[in-house]
Amino acid sequence: MLRQALIAGGGIGGLAAALAVSRAGWDVRLYERAPVFSEVGAGIQLGPNVVKVLHGWGLADALAGVAAFPERLEVRSALTGETLGVLRLGSVMAQRYGAPYATVHRADLHGLLLDAVQQAGVALKLNRTLNRFTQNLEAVTVQSGDDPPVEGEV
Repeated sequence: MLRQALIAGGGIGGLAAALAVSRAGWDVRLYERAPVFSEVGAGIQLGPNVVKVLHGWGLADALAGVAAFPERLEVRSALTGETLGVLRLGSVMAQRYGAPYATVHRADLHGLLLDAVQQAGVALKLNRTLNRFTQNLEAVTVQSGDDPPVEGEV
């Protein structure tokens, strides 16, 4: 039986979901209302749990190419500049949690996930707003604009 998933939204969450489901052997179609993927947002901090998932998906080299892996995080008072606290990151974090802490620009993370999703064969449906859906015990059916309904498993 072919297992299908329909994912609404091509942001970081949608792309990550599409990649995870695709890697689990499902046929995935991702619907994004924007006509093109574009750079949006600013910096993102990725804890070791997220970095570990990205590494598990085979994206360690791609992440290393776009992310910074700081050695420490220092919090200072906005009024006095006094150090309020320090969190050791770098090798300490990697040793403790099995992966490093990273910072990355949102567009760079989105781009590496988009590349991975395309390589995985996920069908990307751009400029497609999902107007409505119905579901029963076997399937979810979505409709986009004037297009005929598209069905995927629950």
